Amino acid sequence: MIANLAPSTSGPLPVIEQGPLMRPGASTSNTHTEKSTKWAVNTFNNWRHFKAAEGEKVPELREASTEELNFWLAQFVRECKHKDGRVYNHRNLNATMFGLGQNIKK
Repeated sequence: MIANLAPSTSGPLPVIEQGPLMRPGASTSNTHTEKSTKWAVNTFNNWRHFKAAEGEKVPELREASTEELNFWLAQFVRECKHKDGRVYNHRNLNATMFGLGQNIKK
């Protein structure tokens, strides 16, 4: 319901019903975060496959121990690049690591 918010001299202010996006504490999924997380995981998995072709076995994110994650994520940050060979800037790397962390928490 959209309320008429014009000044009124006769009576109290109108009641505005809250929709799902206005309701405090409403649970909504952030599609941008989901998309970023999926992109980060795909980027990591592409790198894993590249490493496998070189003979190195990188464990899957959810199957790795804390020590393995520390080692392989550090390697990933040092080695991951755009498809054309350019190095990711710090904002891309930060977003990628955030997305990987979101995936691991699931």
